[in-house]
Amino acid sequence: MSMTECVSCGRRWGSVGFGVLLTLCLCLSVSACRTDSGGSTAAPPVARPSQRVDAVQLMTPPTAMNWDDRPGPDGVPVTVYLFRLDDPQPVTLRSGNLEFLMFEGRVGREALSTEPFQTWSFTAEELRSALSRTMVGHCYQIPLAWTVKPPRTNNITLVARYRPVSGDPVYSAPTAISVRAE
Repeated sequence: MSMTECVSCGRRWGSVGFGVLLTLCLCLSVSACRTDSGGSTAAPPVARPSQRVDAVQLMTPPTAMNWDDRPGPDGVPVTVYLFRLDDPQPVTLRSGNLEFLMFEGRVGREALSTEPFQTWSFTAEELRSALSRTMVGHCYQIPLAWTVKPPRTNNITLVARYRPVSGDPVYSAPTAISVRAE
């Protein structure tokens, strides 16, 4: 009969005893696993459309992206989360428009009263194809390309704006993005 020595305590086990111990450990670890709701896994939360949005969170990479074989950046991918103050989870749009305002250079909130260099606008219907889900919750992931009118500066500022059917628009914080060709 072969003997196996335990590395941690130095105790010697016969091959049968070691097998029994290993099987017992495996059974205990498997029995400790469980799922919610009586054996079935919980369904992922569904998107909750809302007519009211209280906060807009815009997320972008720090630099614009090159999406083709030609040198120079072509646009920037954005992720937008929409929140209601009475709900910890992001909501999706039922109505209204989500717009992105691009300003040349680094600007603050004071630029919101000036004409943007470029604007992209999406209806709630158009945004359905951009709906995604991350660990935070539902969001819209949209590539904003400047095919017709590329910025002339090394930096841009991007702001997301939700325009409800009625009421005041809701703005994200301005986000500065580098557009230098590397």
